[in-house]
Amino acid sequence: MNKTEILKITGEQLIKFSSVFKDAKFWRKLMKYAKKAGIKLSFYAVTLYYTMLDEDTPNTSKLVIMGALGYFILPIDLIPDIAPGIGFTDDLAALTSAFFTLAMHIKPEHKENALVVLQKIFGSELTLEQLEF
Repeated sequence: MNKTEILKITGEQLIKFSSVFKDAKFWRKLMKYAKKAGIKLSFYAVTLYYTMLDEDTPNTSKLVIMGALGYFILPIDLIPDIAPGIGFTDDLAALTSAFFTLAMHIKPEHKENALVVLQKIFGSELTLEQLEF
């Protein structure tokens, strides 16, 4: 498979997953599964969400974020979310990939906004330093 074919397939999947993304679906899934999915996945997801909302974030980066968050939202994916112990590993891989690919667009305030959300879920003693380990 050459580079053009890989880009075509990747682009098609990105568009598919980004079309699934909806704000309400994202927050509903996060609030329902955050503790089961874990702090790291939740941190990446919420930080990416706030990065996507930032008007300084390029549209191409927003599309990547919507694709990763859309994949998180989908109940049926590579590894079903209901699989005990491993159900969110593919979601974590998608979000981690997007997070580090777009790191140059992630601002401190995006992380701080994510921290506020996660403190409501995981407890107010949670710090940004714990999330960035």
